[in-house]
Amino acid sequence: SMAAHSAASEGMAATIYGEIGTPLCAALLAYSCGDFERTVELLQPLRYDLRYVGGSVAQQDVFHRLLVSAAVRAGRLDIARSMMSERSADRPSSVWNWRTYARVLATLDDESGAVAAWRKARDLVAGLTL
Repeated sequence: SMAAHSAASEGMAATIYGEIGTPLCAALLAYSCGDFERTVELLQPLRYDLRYVGGSVAQQDVFHRLLVSAAVRAGRLDIARSMMSERSADRPSSVWNWRTYARVLATLDDESGAVAAWRKARDLVAGLTL
């Protein structure tokens, strides 16, 4: 297993397997089993270290989106709001970020924030050219 390999090995790969890969796989399993609180517990501490696993920014983004989804499903809207605020500031041209941020804010009864985020998403979609 990845955990056994990392425990028996040395070097950067073993460290990445043990500190990032193993909990990342456990988070995926927890999500697939519907244990969203556990998913958040495992993924949140890893979110800034996912680049060490490799893959493109888009591939790494899958795990960030999974964390947001798990946070919402676990009722951890504080985490979802914080992540979406950060994501929207870092990637202000992402329609997905603004739509998701709007949904989170609406769930938190932040009507003015939700409306502003929806408008931002709408304006971005209106500016897309095919």
